[in-house]
Amino acid sequence: VKFSAYIDQLKNGSGRIDGKKARHLYEQGLDNEIYSPPSAPLWLAAWKVTEDLLRLVNAEVIEHGATFMLVTLSNSIQVNPDPLQRKKSAASLGVADLLYPDRRLQQFASEESVKSIMLAPSLQAWAQEHGQCVHGFENADPCSGHWNEHGHRLAGMVIAKNICESLPLR
Repeated sequence: VKFSAYIDQLKNGSGRIDGKKARHLYEQGLDNEIYSPPSAPLWLAAWKVTEDLLRLVNAEVIEHGATFMLVTLSNSIQVNPDPLQRKKSAASLGVADLLYPDRRLQQFASEESVKSIMLAPSLQAWAQEHGQCVHGFENADPCSGHWNEHGHRLAGMVIAKNICESLPLR
C-alpha cells in the first residue's frame, strides 16, 4: 500500500470515527486506531513510513554531528486529570491503556539507540495531582485540543531537564 493512498483515505474521511463521537472522547483529527497495534494495511504502512522517516532524520542529525532526541507529546485524553475518564475512554476503545503510540515509539527509539522522552506520563501525573487540564482553553472545549499554558510549561520543563541530564559533565 502506498503512503499516498493512506493520505487519500484520511482526506476523504474513510476509516475514521464519527465526528460527534470524536469530539467528546477523542482528539479532533486523531483516528482512534492510533491507540492499538495496527492491523489494517494502511495503518501498517503509516507506522512503517513514520519509523522510516525517524530513521532518516536520526541519520541526518548524526551526519551533522548532533544528537537526535525523539519526544512524544500527548493528546488530551491521555492526560485527562480524571482517571475514571481515561479508563472509560480506554474501555470504549477496547485498549488496556491510551499510551500505545508513545510506548511503540519509545520501543522504536530504544531499538535504534535514539534518545527519547515520553511526555504523557509526566503531564498526566501533574494534571491528576492538580485537578487541572494541560490541554484546552476556557473559550474552547475544556481539556481538549492544544496544550494550554500548563501543558507548555510542563513539557518545556521535562524536555529541558532531559536535555540537561543527557549533556556530558565538564
